[in-house]
Amino acid sequence: MTRLLLRADRLIDGSGGKPLEKGAVLVHGERILAVGRREDIGTPDGARIVEAASGATLMPGLADVHVHLAYSGIPHKKAFRSELIEMSYAGIALRAAGYAKACLAMGFTALRDMHAPGGTIIDLAASIDRGETQGPRIKACGRGLSVTGGHMDQPGWADHAAFRDMTQPCDGPVGFRKGAREEIKRGADFIKINSSCSDGDRIGVWNRQEMTNEEIAAVCD
Repeated sequence: MTRLLLRADRLIDGSGGKPLEKGAVLVHGERILAVGRREDIGTPDGARIVEAASGATLMPGLADVHVHLAYSGIPHKKAFRSELIEMSYAGIALRAAGYAKACLAMGFTALRDMHAPGGTIIDLAASIDRGETQGPRIKACGRGLSVTGGHMDQPGWADHAAFRDMTQPCDGPVGFRKGAREEIKRGADFIKINSSCSDGDRIGVWNRQEMTNEEIAAVCD
């Protein structure tokens, strides 16, 4: 495997120090062999040199630890719900792949997805790991666990509307234990719980605890 010597006008090595002028990074496969000034690293025999554009800065990859790749970010609740009604899980996953690739282009090499319907982002993460799809490393929780009618199971749907696998409402310690096991079975990297609500419109309701202590303890166990 050929070693790569990446060179740029500036380099941030992540140690907290000032940027280095005329920096270089020597890479072999998935391992970084050396980081520093060009003159200190030199030009190792057989290394392929990659010169960054003028004015570019080399730096460690960024990590965003709270993303929702399955969603467009549209702010209005009715528009958000309408969008999801019209999209299949395959469509959600394909759009999410585009979002993931855009994040990589902006310098994010790691993402933590904090809820998605079905297993859309769990499968996207696996596809990236297999090299089938281009994108950052992704840690995904699958569906977030919430009490019935809680933060991730909000009311407002018509009585005749029913959705499968959009959220993971649970109740009681046994219900939350089962919910955690289901997400682990689906391939979740971690478990997300919605222990409190996020309603900022009503005084005294913001961040009110929704899950009982026993339910939280069951998930953690």
